[in-house]
Amino acid sequence: MKLTNLKIYYSLLSLNNLWFITSSWLFFWLKFMTLGEVGIIDSLAFLIGILFEFPSGLISDRFGRKFTLILSNIFQFVGSLLIALAESKFQIGIGFAIFQLGVALFSGTIESFGYESSVIEKESYEKVLVNSNNYSNFSFLFSLVIGGFLYNVNNNLPNILLTLNYLVSFVLSFFIISQKQDFQEIEYFNFKNLPKKFSFKLISYFLFLLSIAFCFDYGFLKLIILKEFTTPESNYWYIGSGVVIGTFLSNFFLQKNWSFHTNLKIIFFTLISLLLPSFYTSIHLLLLFLIFSFVVIFTNQLFLKYVNERLEDRERAGAISFFNFLYKTPYVFLALILGYSFDQHPAGLILGYIGLFSLILYFFVKISFKLSYNRLFERGRSSVAK
Repeated sequence: MKLTNLKIYYSLLSLNNLWFITSSWLFFWLKFMTLGEVGIIDSLAFLIGILFEFPSGLISDRFGRKFTLILSNIFQFVGSLLIALAESKFQIGIGFAIFQLGVALFSGTIESFGYESSVIEKESYEKVLVNSNNYSNFSFLFSLVIGGFLYNVNNNLPNILLTLNYLVSFVLSFFIISQKQDFQEIEYFNFKNLPKKFSFKLISYFLFLLSIAFCFDYGFLKLIILKEFTTPESNYWYIGSGVVIGTFLSNFFLQKNWSFHTNLKIIFFTLISLLLPSFYTSIHLLLLFLIFSFVVIFTNQLFLKYVNERLEDRERAGAISFFNFLYKTPYVFLALILGYSFDQHPAGLILGYIGLFSLILYFFVKISFKLSYNRLFERGRSSVAK
């Protein structure tokens, strides 16, 4: 069977979603530090990764997807190895910072690689999105069960298995067939083209929702919610349920012809309706967790579809990395605030504050665009016309 770039894309994405430490990393870290210190390390490491996000896209556009994916797996392997061998919070901090450099290289590159492979192999990108969604989430579910079982055997086994996973990804990356456009003269993403290529209001909604989703999926908000109504040894079953439900609903909505505006409003108001209360029962927290899981999966897929269809090949990784930079930045500050807040106050109260802030920010963004959209972007349109 021929190993095509699209098959390698599915494999790399699936391997990257073998996140064996999903249900246990926070509890492993808490052996070495407090929640407040988790917030500080999380914030500093993500800051390093975020600052590298946009340059990583330019590296990918300039030197090619193959080179960048190989480099990303080297960083992720070294970072996860340091964490697996950690004996102090300082070693965890250094390892996580190196790991985030690899994540930054991988994030914009893998999606650009997938889209370009679908075009070259004449495969529908909507079909590729659904397939990648299914493969990566199946891998995630598999890693949840295995990681949860291994954590009960030995707390460090999930970290060791994650490290080996990046070694396999590193080897697989060498089989990528270099695409011709990777080595053409780089076309840097021109920010003056934003008003021409995108609805800025729609992009703002996306970035706002992606920021919330990022806090849940990659930050420690997910495990904090689970900590309120389950145990470290069993929470992987709840995470798995969220992935199954989220994947099913995401695939269902992706195949509808509803507008991006309609889909985003459904996501946003569903999320806000669950965030607003400041007091939670276990049932309410479980429902919140399942809705969050759907929002994370669907928002990411919808965003990739919207952006990829409007970009040229040679600017794609740079543009996606730029948007990644925008929606990940708030977590640098939120990690510090959340770490300290969850150390001092009940989780339900903090989640209520997040919901209230989100609602206020939503209306602020909406009113701001109504007042200044034409004035702010007329200049950009005139520049593009010239």
